[in-house]
Amino acid sequence: MNDQEMLERCDESIVMGDARHPEVRRLATYITGGVLEDGIAQALRRFGLAS
Repeated sequence: MNDQEMLERCDESIVMGDARHPEVRRLATYITGGVLEDGIAQALRRFGLAS
């Protein structure tokens, strides 16, 4: 689970909705949709990085 340390250090931590580890989901400040739901695009729009 190499994401845990990174997520703990971020002010905003975004996790894909289909993340397998509950610990990772718990650390998220925002959980976006899964891969099949275009979760990356959802997060980019949510944070004003894409339209």
